[in-house]
Amino acid sequence: MLIICFTFIEQYLAAISEISAPLVGKAGLKVKRPFGLKDKIKYCKKIFERVPELKGFNCELGSMIDLLYRTKEARDAFAHGTLNEFDVKLGILTLSKVNPTDLDHTVDVVRISLENVERAPIAAMKLANYFGKLATDLQQAYLPD
Repeated sequence: MLIICFTFIEQYLAAISEISAPLVGKAGLKVKRPFGLKDKIKYCKKIFERVPELKGFNCELGSMIDLLYRTKEARDAFAHGTLNEFDVKLGILTLSKVNPTDLDHTVDVVRISLENVERAPIAAMKLANYFGKLATDLQQAYLPD
């Protein structure tokens, strides 16, 4: 469920960047269009802070972006990692994940509690609903029928 929801989230963020592109240009911002999920999150945060027409849409955006970053850590671990160990007593999963930004491809170790494993899909569903509604609201406000 976590991975599926993040697929939707990434598509909604892409839609938001496309719908808002004319407003970003009109505001005179020199913001490069995003490519990966991390860039799409940064782009979304930046444009909603700086584009006057979008300020009315960002009531919950700050807290949702924070939740998105926290939930993305779990998503990245499961999408790109391999399970090394499961400590039953502590309820901790230990995963190894290759760091794609490091030229030497170092391996990062990620530890996730079972509590966070349970919470992540719920948070991802909440985020998918939020960003889906935001994309729809922007579409209705700024794209002609």
